[in-house]
Amino acid sequence: MKYLKLALSVFSLAVLFSMSVSCSRGGGSDDVFPPYVGNTVGDYSVKITGSTGVQIESVVVVIDGATHVLAPRNGNVYTSPTYKGSNFAASVSATGANQSSTLKVELIKNGTVVKTSTAQGRYLAASITD
Repeated sequence: MKYLKLALSVFSLAVLFSMSVSCSRGGGSDDVFPPYVGNTVGDYSVKITGSTGVQIESVVVVIDGATHVLAPRNGNVYTSPTYKGSNFAASVSATGANQSSTLKVELIKNGTVVKTSTAQGRYLAASITD
């Protein structure tokens, strides 16, 4: 059962990022594919905070179609490196100590938290986009 839930989390991450990559503008000049008005170029990062006993397993970041798989150190708090771009998505999977474990993912753009995503349970998955 443990591996089934982990496989489901990994599958969910793969679907999210395949959609993110296929929907992003790619390869062309800005005259052909202008950026969306709402998505201006900025500095992006994510801060991940888990309750006591949460182990962050994987962090995947997509910025302007480029995928970065991050390896957080052991612990329940992690802040990603800063990335510059206009289209950003992140997905996090973690394992909690029990059903009341929580995971919070904050999207930071230009130094300000602009979105928050949370999850609760033994197997935690959260994603966030801008």
